[in-house]
Amino acid sequence: PLREALRIVAAQGLLILEPHRGAVVTPLSESELRELFDLRMAIEGFAAASAARQQPAAAFAALRRMNADLDELIQAEDYERYYALAAEFHDALVAAAQNGLLVETYNRVKIRFRRYQAVLANIPHLPPRSVAEHTRILAAMEAGDADGARALVEAHIRDLVDAYG
Repeated sequence: PLREALRIVAAQGLLILEPHRGAVVTPLSESELRELFDLRMAIEGFAAASAARQQPAAAFAALRRMNADLDELIQAEDYERYYALAAEFHDALVAAAQNGLLVETYNRVKIRFRRYQAVLANIPHLPPRSVAEHTRILAAMEAGDADGARALVEAHIRDLVDAYG
């Protein structure tokens, strides 16, 4: 069971299995960060545009609640819970597109996105800025502005890449 688990984690790109040596965690790299966040911009940007066209009211209400909770967590300086909920917010954003294959694709790669989140967690100005950006993204989605929602999501994710390096 352990070997199979290691093979699965290695297939996700998180470990390198070295014969007669064991498993080594793959290092973080700027090139991987940029590639992953390009993919994230494509997936989340498409999801936001799609949701803007479909107008899923319940999904929008859930996203608004999550964003308000994120703001409260910042005020409480509870960054551990903030980053966990921020990840859920982005999961919910993708789910708002109501596209099962898109969600499946996102779920396959999101563990790799999250590796970089630990590094970004040490940048103090990001959480308040992210909540403000989420607010603008939601406003565009609710207004039915698919192109605007996509552009705002892409800018939001680009800000994270720029903050990293």
